[in-house]
Amino acid sequence: MTHNFKQATWLIILLLLIGTIPLQGRELPSSIARIVKMRGAVELFTHKSKKVTGPPPHILYDGYYYSLKKAKLGQRVKPGEIIRTGKKSQVRLVFNNGDQYTLGPGTVYQGEANQLEQKKGEGSVVNLLYGKFRAVISKQGPRKELVIKTRNAALGVRGTDLFVSKRGLSGRTKLTVIRGIVAAKSFTPKEDRPKPEADVVLSKQAVKSEVVSAGFSAYVDSLLTISKPAQDPSADKSVIDKLVTLFRTDKRELVKIQKASKIKMKIAALRELPPQKRKQIKQLVRKAVKNTLDDIKNSDPALFEKIKKQKKRITLEALTTKVVHQSFKSAPAKVDKPSESDLDDERIDAYEKYFEE
Repeated sequence: MTHNFKQATWLIILLLLIGTIPLQGRELPSSIARIVKMRGAVELFTHKSKKVTGPPPHILYDGYYYSLKKAKLGQRVKPGEIIRTGKKSQVRLVFNNGDQYTLGPGTVYQGEANQLEQKKGEGSVVNLLYGKFRAVISKQGPRKELVIKTRNAALGVRGTDLFVSKRGLSGRTKLTVIRGIVAAKSFTPKEDRPKPEADVVLSKQAVKSEVVSAGFSAYVDSLLTISKPAQDPSADKSVIDKLVTLFRTDKRELVKIQKASKIKMKIAALRELPPQKRKQIKQLVRKAVKNTLDDIKNSDPALFEKIKKQKKRITLEALTTKVVHQSFKSAPAKVDKPSESDLDDERIDAYEKYFEE
């Protein structure tokens, strides 16, 4: 037996032994997403640490240092990392089970692994600092108990297609449920809670969760958005009890969702990737399509049959568009005054162009 052969043998044994050692502290595959589609400039904050680590430039956010870099198509996004989209940018993340997040323009998002996720394979927390966020979640997957947090809201997702928007750092949170249900709860950040001398007493109704079901939206407010009712004797104190306001989702809101979640990306961007990365993206997109179809089959069998009969190849973009368009058909023209004007044309048929494939 030659010396080189002995060395090779011992190297193989060593590698096998290393492979049997538990990989503690690493993220589970289920908690890592990949960028499968994007448009415009998207930034990724990586190497979260109490000290400056990783390649420059660095940024300090919420007591942690991050490396700031441009996000790329096919890139992996780990728990704790932050994504920031520009005013004309969008990005879609897909997890290995087919769950998908779409971040609209002007959004800052942070995904964090929960302890439950490490122990039981379930439970996950998403922080939305501001912007627009759409999620399509499997009821049987690792995010079946997803919690979406903003500065003034905690949204407990129990399935399955929803949209959350947060206007600025101090603005209100708005939730729209397309399929499934979400438990919406308001809270006021500790540093902004009224002092005892303010004599603001919240009723039980104000702090309990409100269940928002498909076809409905909700504004979630905190005491920050209420004009000091305790100091104003003429103020209606009942407004404190309405921190979560439910209403029917109207056509305008569905158009906003469609505009924020439909990503137009040049096919050349995908072709320029290495074959292996291109293959990974295609596999994840197929899982996302299956994930969405399975959920539609359970919640709307008629729509599922209609989709299955179409001759065109079922793409993820077309599928998520059809879902919103289906809700659009039965939604009222106008229920709630939108906080921002998206359309100049008030005619209902003018909205249809936003659902063209």
